[in-house]
Amino acid sequence: MSTNSTEKKRLPIYKKPVFWIIVASIVVISLVGIFAGTVNGKEFDLDSAVSQAIIEHNSYNESERDVFSAEAHSTYCKQRKGNQITVYLQVSYEEYAIDNPLGIVEQYGGGWCPCAITFEINEDGSYKVMEYWEPEDGSYYASSIKKKFPHIFAYLALYDSKGAPEIDMSKVYEHFNAPKTVSFVANDSGHLFCEDKGDAVLTLNTQTGYATLKVNGKEIFTDFYSFFDFDDNGDPVDEYIYLCDVDNLPNNRFEYDFTIVDKNTLCVTNLPEKPLFTRIEE
Repeated sequence: MSTNSTEKKRLPIYKKPVFWIIVASIVVISLVGIFAGTVNGKEFDLDSAVSQAIIEHNSYNESERDVFSAEAHSTYCKQRKGNQITVYLQVSYEEYAIDNPLGIVEQYGGGWCPCAITFEINEDGSYKVMEYWEPEDGSYYASSIKKKFPHIFAYLALYDSKGAPEIDMSKVYEHFNAPKTVSFVANDSGHLFCEDKGDAVLTLNTQTGYATLKVNGKEIFTDFYSFFDFDDNGDPVDEYIYLCDVDNLPNNRFEYDFTIVDKNTLCVTNLPEKPLFTRIEE
């Protein structure tokens, strides 16, 4: 699984026969239950072994910055042969770090795809990864899954309407001790909106990636924000908050560029007055 892109593998979802989905669900529940148990009287946690294998397989960090690896997975089935067990599943993997002066956590890599992980079960009940399988890219993607997965589960892996397993973001924010929101205020917003005077408050929601701008408590817009502008090589050339696709702003102002002066100050650089927003203590 690639960790240098936020692009996630996704195949078209086709109409699925209800009967086979019901049958597959019953089989999934049955097979998952069969292989849960003990080895030599000791309980073992296969799910934890799966999580660790996903993190170790996908982690890639050559920098000195603090990077948090997060995973989520949903299991289709398990097959055991002798002292080996193979888990067929859908995997999400994402990496997070703080790369901006505001101290806001950002995702900078990740992806999701079906996987098959084969473990050897040791005598003490622990697990050793023997194979971490991922589907081939391009035109071989579907055929490689059909070849690797048990038949009905290959169908589920290719056309699973649930999509990517959801990452538990609470663990990410707990790791970085990051705030849920970061807010800035511009006293006297007359230079932003001619018909409005008073406080303009910009709030960045660090968990949803959306920014909300309110004037005198009235919401002006909510929109997705990003932190960087990029050159032709894809490298960041400036640190700022870009608010785009705003269709309800007065005076036909459809975007604001908030340059990050420092962690406590934002400057609206695409307005002649260049108004400043100051961070609110939270």
